[in-house]
Amino acid sequence: MSGVIETVARYDVSRWILWAGAGISVPPPASMPLGGDLTRFVLETACGAEASRRLLAVWEKAQALCNEHFPAVPFPPFPRLESILNAIAKAENVAGDDLSLIAGLGSMCDVPPNANHLLLAAMVMRGASVVTTNFDMAIQSAFRVLEPPVDSVPPTEESGLFREFHPLGAPGAGSVIHVHGSADSPMDLGATLQQVKKGLAPSAINWLDRRLQSGAVLVFLGYSASDAFDVTPWLGSRPEGAWPKSAIAFVQHGSGPIPVQARDLSTGFQEKVFENGDTSQILNTLANLAGVSIPSPKATTRFDWRAAFHAAMTRLPGTAARALANCAVCNELGINVDLVDEKAYVEAKAEYEDADTHPVHKIFPLAARGRGNPREELAHLKKVDPENKAILHFYYYWGRLRRAVRAAFPVAKILQAGGERGEVTWMPYTSMTVHVRNYLRPYLAFPPETPQTAPALEQLLEVTKLLASRGLADLQAVHQVSTAYRAQLLLEATRGSLNRKLEEQILKQYAEQSQIQGYAGCWRDFAICRILLLRGGAGDRGILAAEARAMLDAAGQLSRVIGDKRAQRQTAEILRLLLLTE
Repeated sequence: MSGVIETVARYDVSRWILWAGAGISVPPPASMPLGGDLTRFVLETACGAEASRRLLAVWEKAQALCNEHFPAVPFPPFPRLESILNAIAKAENVAGDDLSLIAGLGSMCDVPPNANHLLLAAMVMRGASVVTTNFDMAIQSAFRVLEPPVDSVPPTEESGLFREFHPLGAPGAGSVIHVHGSADSPMDLGATLQQVKKGLAPSAINWLDRRLQSGAVLVFLGYSASDAFDVTPWLGSRPEGAWPKSAIAFVQHGSGPIPVQARDLSTGFQEKVFENGDTSQILNTLANLAGVSIPSPKATTRFDWRAAFHAAMTRLPGTAARALANCAVCNELGINVDLVDEKAYVEAKAEYEDADTHPVHKIFPLAARGRGNPREELAHLKKVDPENKAILHFYYYWGRLRRAVRAAFPVAKILQAGGERGEVTWMPYTSMTVHVRNYLRPYLAFPPETPQTAPALEQLLEVTKLLASRGLADLQAVHQVSTAYRAQLLLEATRGSLNRKLEEQILKQYAEQSQIQGYAGCWRDFAICRILLLRGGAGDRGILAAEARAMLDAAGQLSRVIGDKRAQRQTAEILRLLLLTE
């Protein structure tokens, strides 16, 4: 640990930025969970123990398949918590008081401080600052048990999810910064994918950039480096040498490998230190450097965060609310809800079908699609969307390409919509995909037909690159960007080009948002790219054919695991095309 300590020691305490992750709050008496345990608990609370067990069993099989067939992009051992909470938030919009799980996050206001929190609070009193992605208020509580005790003032600035706290009456003290919000305002937390995909709040960016420009040491402690949609993209986007006066130190607790994504945090720094060590031990060493000592934590019993969470909820969800939550969660992950709870769709529909049409539209049509029932999906769409604004994706998904082409935006309108400010809906992205599939149709016919003219290809490539360049904050869903990248890959393959790095990036995006169905769709598209190369005479035929076969095998297996019968049929059709091409 000498490298981290030596690096930090070169900076005055007022220039320390201590970035605290979930690991800080694990030791007792705080006793807070890490991400996997919290995800399991949220699933069990919202969906029920048996449905949660089934869902995680599907996930485990999917993870094993993904890691076996594409080990370069590790698939996470648990669904992303923000994705699960994103789905539950949609269900809450329909169920109202029947489902109030997100309110349970407010219980984190009551987390008692452990020694880590006391050390951080004491160093803040000496001038250091703490930045955290945690929701709990244990550092603020720690101020009240220091000697002498102090309180923290309410946030002096709130912007988006950015919240800044100062110790009361302590001139020269640093700040406690929450970049994902704090538990004293549970409904405003950055707990859902919809919120965190907006990126770091401008106030958080300004706060960090000011200090790093003037010279500071940024120390990550108890942090998984898994904030792939806000923290990592911003730090990773900084040019080399952006902060020449600053250093970064990343401490991986225990003896495990340094997370691959942790390296992405360091591009703007000249000095970079990555080490393994004990989080509590290094905090004690830093406290000694800062010249502070702390009292022992006053709480003697472990905080029962499960009981506190339940108490903060309005009430535990009943049968219908859990059925609705199961539909929403399975939609989010791309799993057929019947594999998780075979009664969920019928029970949820019976209770909530006549609820407000807009939230219902986000759950029931997709649940019907996942169950392989286009008639049910269309009936929902007609009921909640009488103007047929969502009919394009229905036509496309179920293979009605000619109807989809007629319903899609023309290329000029896609370019216009993609270049406008504000949120970009799915309509331009689905329209793009429809035009790309229609363009590829003659290339994939047997025997191949005369392809369309080159200008059409150039126009479509312009569309895919424009839509792929849109920031996540402007999109309804993260995987809109992945959709554009997949279209770009397919078009480039007609030119004899294959971008393997982009394939990895696409899979990484689906893995980071826990979209299993997207993973299977990627493998099918990657196989189609190789078929296009085979037909165009580009590359090593043996290698391309073997890769395509392996990808289709993986896609078929994964589609069976998640219960997607249409995807299984699509995979079989592409395999037949590969056999004809070979």
